Amino acid sequence: MDTTAYQPFTEAELEAMRAIEADQDWHNEAQARIAHADALLERISQDIETVPAHARAHAADMLDSVIDLLERMNSRFSPKGAEPTPQEPPF
Repeated sequence: MDTTAYQPFTEAELEAMRAIEADQDWHNEAQARIAHADALLERISQDIETVPAHARAHAADMLDSVIDLLERMNSRFSPKGAEPTPQEPPF
């Protein structure tokens, strides 16, 4: 005969489980967004060769903007814990 009584989860345990689930949801959502961005970058890398000469300066500016944003994200969210500089607005 099993004498182990069912013990409901404490509020702290439930909160910890919710936090783990929220972390997993965020990870899945972020990975989906990164996959989408990766697919866009792949398509751009193929199409960039067809940009007409008159539009190349604008395309280069747009690429520089994307690179700048990616570098800011990398420095802001890297494991080293870089703090935003006063010139950079927080995300």
